[in-house]
Amino acid sequence: MDLITNRGDIFREVRSRVNIIDIASRLQINLTKQGSDLIGECPVGHASKSKKSFHIVTSQREPYFHCFSCGLGGDAIRLVSITKRISDLEAAKWLIDEFKLKIDISQHRNYPKPTPEEIRLKAELISRSIFLEKIVEIGRQKLYEEEGKEALQYLVKDRGYDEDALKRTEWFYLPTLASIKEDVVTQYPEMKDTMGKSKLLGYFGDHFRLAFPYRSAEGLITGFLKRATDPKGISLKTFDKKEHDNVRWDSTPGLKKDDLFGLDKINVSADTIIVVEGYPDAIYLQALGMKNIAAVGQGKLGKKHLDGLRNRKVKNIIVAFDNDDVGPGNTQEAVKLILENSNISPYVIDPIKYGDKHKDPDEYLKANGLDALRDIFNKEPEHGVIWIVKGLLRNIVGDNPLEKKKAKDEIIELLAKVSDESVIEEVRLEISSIADETKAAFLKLVKSKRKVDTEASVRQLTEQPIVPFLDMNSNTRCYYNRMEDKLNLGVEENFIEEVMLNYDLFAPKKYPAFKVEFNPTDLKEKFDIKNKCFNLFTPTEYMYLIKTSEKIEFSTACPRTFELLKNLIPEDNERVHFINWLSYIFTTRKKARTSWVFKGAPGSGKNLFFDHLIKPLFGSNQTMVVDDDRLQSDFNGFMMNKLFVAFNEVANDETKSKRSVKSKIKALITDNKIIINEKHVKIYEIDNFANILFFSNEEIPILIEEGDRRFNVVQTGDRLKDVNSFKVNPEIFIKSLEDELPKFAQFLLNYNCDEYVVDEVIENNAKQQIKELSMNRFELFAYKLKAKNWKWFDENYPKAGDNFFGKDNRKGLMTKSELLSGKILREKVLNSYNVINDGWTSITKLTRQFKLCGVLVERKKHNNSPDEYFYKW
Repeated sequence: MDLITNRGDIFREVRSRVNIIDIASRLQINLTKQGSDLIGECPVGHASKSKKSFHIVTSQREPYFHCFSCGLGGDAIRLVSITKRISDLEAAKWLIDEFKLKIDISQHRNYPKPTPEEIRLKAELISRSIFLEKIVEIGRQKLYEEEGKEALQYLVKDRGYDEDALKRTEWFYLPTLASIKEDVVTQYPEMKDTMGKSKLLGYFGDHFRLAFPYRSAEGLITGFLKRATDPKGISLKTFDKKEHDNVRWDSTPGLKKDDLFGLDKINVSADTIIVVEGYPDAIYLQALGMKNIAAVGQGKLGKKHLDGLRNRKVKNIIVAFDNDDVGPGNTQEAVKLILENSNISPYVIDPIKYGDKHKDPDEYLKANGLDALRDIFNKEPEHGVIWIVKGLLRNIVGDNPLEKKKAKDEIIELLAKVSDESVIEEVRLEISSIADETKAAFLKLVKSKRKVDTEASVRQLTEQPIVPFLDMNSNTRCYYNRMEDKLNLGVEENFIEEVMLNYDLFAPKKYPAFKVEFNPTDLKEKFDIKNKCFNLFTPTEYMYLIKTSEKIEFSTACPRTFELLKNLIPEDNERVHFINWLSYIFTTRKKARTSWVFKGAPGSGKNLFFDHLIKPLFGSNQTMVVDDDRLQSDFNGFMMNKLFVAFNEVANDETKSKRSVKSKIKALITDNKIIINEKHVKIYEIDNFANILFFSNEEIPILIEEGDRRFNVVQTGDRLKDVNSFKVNPEIFIKSLEDELPKFAQFLLNYNCDEYVVDEVIENNAKQQIKELSMNRFELFAYKLKAKNWKWFDENYPKAGDNFFGKDNRKGLMTKSELLSGKILREKVLNSYNVINDGWTSITKLTRQFKLCGVLVERKKHNNSPDEYFYKW
C-alpha cells in the first residue's frame, strides 16, 4: 500500500528513482540531522517557535515527512505538492522533469486520488509514527546500558539471542511513561502535542520494560507489542481491580495489525514469503539474514493480510506455523483462506518437520542452527493442498467406505478452489486408493463442483488492475482498466487475454456477467457483485467528505471562490439561489430539473468556474463543455455518463434553427431518461443525470417562453481581469481556487439546502429580456396586451400630440383606459399593431395568431347596425 493511498505505479515508480533528501535540496529546504531524522522549518512557510517542527524520516524503505506544527505529512511526491502548491500528479511531473527520469506519464492518465479525510488520517498516523520512532531510538540505546540490563538479559540468556544479531533487530528497552515524556519532550519539544494524544499504556498498565514496534507494510509504526522480562510473566492488578497471573504480553491502545508483521522489511519485489506464527521469530530470523520472513501472531492469517500481499504481486506463501495443538489446524485454515481469496499459491512446512522436541522455528534454530532451519525452509515446502490431502488420507481408519467417501468429497471440494491442473493431477495420483477415475473424468468431476460465480472468486477477480467481464447490456466481452478508470466495451477475447498477460494476469475460464450502469448516487465499489452491476460513475475525493455541524462563512473561508462567483452572479439573491442549487446537486448527486444561463461579456469567468470548480468537484470525465454545434446536432452521445454539461457560446441568429432545438433543450433539462443517438449505433435509452448550464455572450442564447419553469438567467459582471485580486496575479488567483476546493466542498455539503427551492426559477430583468426577444411580433404584442403594459405601448406609439398637418398622431389607436379594461375594439387593436410594427397585417391573420396567445374575439350583436368585434383577454 502506498504512503497516502494506492495511486498507481506511476507514483511508486517516481518515488523509487529519487531520494527524498535530494528532493528537499532541490526545493531549497534547509535541514539538519537529529537522530535518524532530518529536521528544519516547514516549507509551507508558517511560523515555528522551535524551527524544527518539520521532520523527514529516512530510516524506512519508504521515506516520509511530517510537520508537527501544521500537521501536514506524506511521501516524497506530497512534499513537492505542498511546497510548490500543485497537485500530486503535477508534482510527479515536476520530479520527472527535474531529475530527468525516463518515465512516460502519459501512460498513467487517471488514478484514484486520496480523499481529504484519507490525507488527514494518514497525516495523524505519520505524526504518531514519528513520535513512536523516537521512543524506539531512545529505547534501543538504553537496552545496552545499565537501565536496560534486565531486559537484555532476558533476550540473550532466556531467549538465547546472539547479541550482535540482536542489535540488528528492533527490540528496545521501554522506559516508564514518565521517563518517556521527559526524554522525548526534552529532545523534541515540537512533539509535545502528539505525545499528549498518543496513548501508550495498555490494559495491563506500565509494567513492561521490553517492546518492539509493529509496522505497517510501508514502515509506519502503528503501536508497540510489550513483553515482560520474566519468562513466566508477571502478576499484577489492573485499573478495574482485577488480579492477573503470568501476564507476558501487552500492547499499546489502537495497535493496527492489518499488514503482516515484518512485511515492511521484505523487498517489494519478493515473490515468495514465509509466514511464521511468532512475532519474535520473524524479528530474529530477519536479523539473521532470512529477509522474506513475516509473522501473523496467534497463528491466524486474515483477508487483510492477503490484500497487502496481492498489492505486492506475491506469487507464493509458505505457511510455517508452530508444532503445537493448534498449529496444524491453523495451517489448514490458512491454506483454504489463500485459495478462496487470492491467486497466490499456498505452500506448507509441515509442523512435524521441527521434530517432537521443538514447537516452532525459534526452538528448532536454537537446537540445530541456522543452516538446518534454512534447509527446512528451502527443501521441505509442499503444496498446501497436497499437505491437506495427505492428512485426510492418514485419518481414514481401516477400510471404512463411509470414511473414504467423506474424505474424497472433502478433497474434491478443496480442489474446486484450485486452478492449477498439475496440482489436481498430483492429488488424483495421491488418492488413487479412494478414487479410481481417469485423469479426464477426475478433472471433470472437480470442475463440476466449482462455483465460478461465487462472491469470493468474483471479488478476487474484480480487485485486479484489469477486470474482464460480460456486459449484459450489449452481450459482449469487455474489460475495466483500473489504472485509467476506463471501460473498454466490445473487445475480442484474445485481445483481453493479451492485455491481462501484460499485467501478469490470466483471463478467467468463465467471465462473470455485469450490467453496466451510471449511478452517481452510489459511492460504493465499482462492482456490485450481489446485484451484478458495474457502476461507471467514479466519485471524486470531495464526495467522500462527511457533513459536519461547522458553520462555514463562504466569503472568508473561500475568498477567491467567492469573488469568482460574485463576478459571475453579481446579485446577492441570485447567488444564494445558485449556491442552494449547486449544494443540492453536490450533496445528492441527483439531477435538478432547472438550469442556469450565464449571459455576459467574454472573460467574466464562466469557463474558469467550470474548469476549476465544477470539474474537480464532479469529476473531469463526468463533466463536459460542448459548443453550440453539438446542441444543434442530431447526435448526442456527449450526454452519456455526465453529471454536468455546459453549452458554451450558445447563440443562433436563425430563429427557425433556435426553435428546432427548443424541445431538445427541455428534454435535456427535465427528462429523467433520454434517447441517445450515436453514429453507426442503434439508438438506446439511458438515465439522465446531467445538470445543464448555458454560457453565452449573445442577447438571445436560447428561447424562453412565458411561464417558463426551467431557466434561471443571470447577467454576469464585467471581465474578471478588472477584479483586483485577479488582476494582481491571475496564476495565484487560479491556484487559490484549487487550494480552496476542499473547504468549498465542505461548505456545499454543510449548506442548509432547501430542496423545494431547487425546482424554482428566478424571474428577473435578464430573463424577461430573453423571453421578450424569444417572441415573434404577434406573441410580443399579445403578451403586452395581457400584461396591460401601457408603458410599452406609450414608448412604441408615435409621439403624443398633433403632427405637421394638425392631426392627432395617435388617432384611432388603443388608449390607456381601453388597455386597462381588457376589452378593445378589434379595429383599434389592428391599427395599433400595424403602427408599432411598421407594416400591414390583415385582421384575419391577426385574429388567428392572437388566438394562439390566448387573446380571443368577442362578438357584440346590434339590431339596427353592423355587429362589433372586440379582442378580449
